Amino acid sequence: MESVNSGTLDLVSLINNVINLPAFMKSRLKTVLLEMDGKGYGQVKRIKGRYEEEGIALRFLTTPADPFAPPGRIFVTLKNDYPSELWSTPTRRLALSHFLLSKISTINQKEISIQRPSSAVLKRNSASIGSLIELRFDYHIPARGRRILGRKAVSLFDSMLLVVERYRYHNLNELEKRVLISLEESLEDQEELREKLREEGYACFIANGSKLVKNVDIVPFDAPERLKVSFKLKHREVEGLAIKKGKLVVITGANYHGKSTLLEAMGVAHYLFEPGDGREFVKSPEQLVFANKENRRAVKGVDISSFIHSLPDKQDTSSFTTVEASGSTSQAACIAETLEAGEAGMLIDEDDSAVNLLIKDNRLKHLIPDDIEPIIPLLDTVRDMVKRYGITVILVIGALGEFSEIAETIIMMRNFRVEDRTEELQSFKGRVEVELEPEIAREIPPEIKSKLDEIKATMREEHLPFNPVKRRRPAEDFTCRGKRKVIGMEEIRVEEKKADLRGDMQKILMEKGQINALADAVQYAGRYMDGRRSLQEIATMVVDDVEKNGLDVIGSKLRNYSGFTRWQLIYCLNRLVFFL
Repeated sequence: MESVNSGTLDLVSLINNVINLPAFMKSRLKTVLLEMDGKGYGQVKRIKGRYEEEGIALRFLTTPADPFAPPGRIFVTLKNDYPSELWSTPTRRLALSHFLLSKISTINQKEISIQRPSSAVLKRNSASIGSLIELRFDYHIPARGRRILGRKAVSLFDSMLLVVERYRYHNLNELEKRVLISLEESLEDQEELREKLREEGYACFIANGSKLVKNVDIVPFDAPERLKVSFKLKHREVEGLAIKKGKLVVITGANYHGKSTLLEAMGVAHYLFEPGDGREFVKSPEQLVFANKENRRAVKGVDISSFIHSLPDKQDTSSFTTVEASGSTSQAACIAETLEAGEAGMLIDEDDSAVNLLIKDNRLKHLIPDDIEPIIPLLDTVRDMVKRYGITVILVIGALGEFSEIAETIIMMRNFRVEDRTEELQSFKGRVEVELEPEIAREIPPEIKSKLDEIKATMREEHLPFNPVKRRRPAEDFTCRGKRKVIGMEEIRVEEKKADLRGDMQKILMEKGQINALADAVQYAGRYMDGRRSLQEIATMVVDDVEKNGLDVIGSKLRNYSGFTRWQLIYCLNRLVFFL
């Protein structure tokens, strides 16, 4: 399949492969740049303003203060010559903006760049499509020391404009046109699939032939027969594994056979992907949220009482607060926050979990009296939690086999191949010998074994009630004003507080623009904090504003933003503890 980058040329080839490109840089901009040649960097501010270059408008919004300062920002606007049918719907406009950014970002260099997209097709503020196309570039004026290299600047902007001109529709080659149409058709089918899953009550779908890890040569996905579902879409038909919503699903298998790989693909199934990524038709109608442990994370006022009813310091677990949560309290908080937010699905990986929160074996139940054990294992309450909230819980297990006896669907991974083992493993809940060493099980008389099997089956149907999680309401006196800072993909800071994103967030972030947007969305959310609205309501209002008004509404046109989800915003707010 042709990817978005099929047919991409290097800069020299790109320019040489276009016939009759207009001569650029004849206007006032070239004159200004040449006049600055050899002068101090302070002269750069002279270029601020608007210029016309052969039907392309350049607007210099800001200028860099020096060669090492943050870059300046240019808006480049040109008439859209793409046929209207290629940008007639929101989905097609999204596809065209992704296509243009993928192509034009190949010129990125030290002095000039445009947002480079990941393989996820996200809303981005660096390219907008209408009767005009607007592209946003970051730039530095070339310099030696603090002296402007004006002639090099002319060459720099000339190259930028040539590349922009190169990707007008009338300059595309046939391969590039096919790539764009393929992208648009794929996105239309992905969105249609998402809607069909929603209508038919599915939480997730993995199409046959999917590659669950980008750029890694693993076995293409193939669904077991009993779990296969097919969907006829506008441009293709897809068949694969479908998981019904509101169910408890276990993924098991030997170590290194693909359990976590499958789970992590489900964790990004809410995204649209470009053709060739491999995960285009791994889809969930709503985001499925990771809820694993995050040692030492901050927690503020979260109701974890359904998991931990008491703590040695007598702290109220219905409003738990700490600056450094343990494994069990951090995971309890993550699960509670997911339920509080009303998310549709939860993903838990045994390898990333606090095992004492998930289960407690019979030996320790005998050793530790109930009246001093503070933790209520998830094994005992998860069925009622699923029923009460209608949430889908998908759990990866490698050692905690008890969960397989209460799950409604059991998937086994063998060398990255998928097997349906539901009937076999569910039968264990009525067989006492699976609890015993084989040599001991063989010595039990049949009549006693039959009675024990009956008792075990009855006990497996029993479960503890799950108490509803209380919703928090952020304080109305919080002010959003203050310096914000983004550190890589790992941290957001507002004044002296920080949101550490090194946990599960790293599995679901696709590009830096999402962090930029989330940092400003955190501050933007403050306008809706009145002491009455819940965190869920506030995050929903922010996402609705972005949907109606575009990403720029949350902050600055000077930053590159990429689309984010409501849960990603809630995740950040939950870790900036001064918001609550």
